[in-house]
Amino acid sequence: MKKKIKLLATIASLCLAIGLMTFGVYAAASVTVSITSSVTYSVGANVAFEVYGAGAAQSSATTSATTETLTTLLATVSVTSSGTESGTAISAIALDATNSYAVYSFYIKNIGSTEITNITITDATGSLDENLTATPSNPSLGDGLAQNASSPVFSIAYSLDDMNTSVTSGAITINIAVS
Repeated sequence: MKKKIKLLATIASLCLAIGLMTFGVYAAASVTVSITSSVTYSVGANVAFEVYGAGAAQSSATTSATTETLTTLLATVSVTSSGTESGTAISAIALDATNSYAVYSFYIKNIGSTEITNITITDATGSLDENLTATPSNPSLGDGLAQNASSPVFSIAYSLDDMNTSVTSGAITINIAVS
């Protein structure tokens, strides 16, 4: 009888050890989150421009994109009075322990006859989750963006703050104001 009790205790201890080890492996696995974005444009009067951009998962918040590498045309916007144009969707970006930043990069090409004097990028929704932080980089246009000229590349980076937490996937809205 004593051998039976010891055998059952050993089996129970082994099952508990395997269960705890499995939970430890699960907890150590990298967190993955996918986020999608849409871009809306707030524009001044009598402007026309094209927006080029893309998003990528990266290990840092610094964008390496250039006007030559950003070839995806997101929108062509032409308005005669100020207002907000409709949004453009950008595909999902997966974040994990290696690539903990989602960096959306853009540039604007002035296709109108009016000089563009200001471009501002903002995160319209705030952080998607308390574990994501948004960091925009707005371009300096100097004397303005003349007809057929392209702006410098500007970006907004979302960083995953805590790799041990789960982040709910969802949509991010990015606003680009042009005047």
